[in-house]
Amino acid sequence: MTAAVGISNFILTRYPPVLSSVYALAFGAGGIGLFAGLAGDRITASAIPLLGIVTVTLWADLLIMRVIDDIRDQDYDRVADPQRPVASGAIQLRDLATLTAACVTTIVAANLFFHAGMVVIVGQLLYAAAVLAVGQRFPATRGDNLVLNLIIGFPVQLLLYVYLFVAFIEIQHEVPDAYVCALGILILTLCASQVEFGKKLVRQPAPGERTYVNSIGYHATSLLTIGTGLFAVALFAIAAPVSPLSKAFVALPAIGVAALGIKYLSQKDNRWPAAVSALGLLGTLVALSSLTATLPRGSSFTPSSVSRPGFSGPRNPIASSTRSAGQIFSVPGFSFIEKRPSPFFTHSTSTVCSSLTLPAPSPTKRLVTVT
Repeated sequence: MTAAVGISNFILTRYPPVLSSVYALAFGAGGIGLFAGLAGDRITASAIPLLGIVTVTLWADLLIMRVIDDIRDQDYDRVADPQRPVASGAIQLRDLATLTAACVTTIVAANLFFHAGMVVIVGQLLYAAAVLAVGQRFPATRGDNLVLNLIIGFPVQLLLYVYLFVAFIEIQHEVPDAYVCALGILILTLCASQVEFGKKLVRQPAPGERTYVNSIGYHATSLLTIGTGLFAVALFAIAAPVSPLSKAFVALPAIGVAALGIKYLSQKDNRWPAAVSALGLLGTLVALSSLTATLPRGSSFTPSSVSRPGFSGPRNPIASSTRSAGQIFSVPGFSFIEKRPSPFFTHSTSTVCSSLTLPAPSPTKRLVTVT
């Protein structure tokens, strides 16, 4: 099998381009819309060039995180999900290195005139690379301890949220109050958490299955799956100076997840349908992105480092619940097919970016893969 075929197969099975693009756009627009909503600002059409930069960056960055997750999980996947490209040997590590280099080149080119964003995203990539290196040297950091993996991987997600906040500043040409950054990051973290925990919620784990149920218990995992989205939209409703109708629109997906969660708990089903959490997250991001057209103030975007249209810098400095290994670096995953979740819509168990990447297709037993 040639390198091109191996890379194409990896992307198609582990990171479907169309679904990944939709998620990257929703993640970028929703994150920026969240910060705009909390600040009471409006994002105008002049910000579209920067939104394009953010979308391309997120798409390439999350693909790198998928690669890192699958490399970290390959030993576990050989047992729990041997059909995955890395675990099965369908793609060589040198080909993954080529794919990663292409993604890094894309990210650098996209952010060439967005200097603050470049600094943040490069820092995120360096941290992710360090986690991969440490995991190869100390296997315990990528093993069955999902809580430890979650802690190790959180900075990867945190820096992506910071990147979105820096993009918001670039659009507005001013630094908002600190609470906008802190509260926005907290809300994004809570929204992603419903997917991270939902993909690993099962009443009776299979032997060897990696799930938070083994670490913190079934009831705590259920509460985090069903309650984090509600808590996130409650914080938004309290803090954001937007209309009641906008608040209700943002809250609707989380309310739907909670309603289905109550049904799940009452029916005693064994495994939580991870697609519900994924759709809840995506719905919330879409609702947040719509806020940019309904908020009070307008602004324009013009990059700071170059005076040319579309670029400007801030004026002020600043396998669906399968026994999958560990998605440390990807954004929360979505799985619309419960038996064989799509690769983009499933999480891995090592958690660098898992709450940021959508889950990817795999057999009923779920391993790992975010965002």
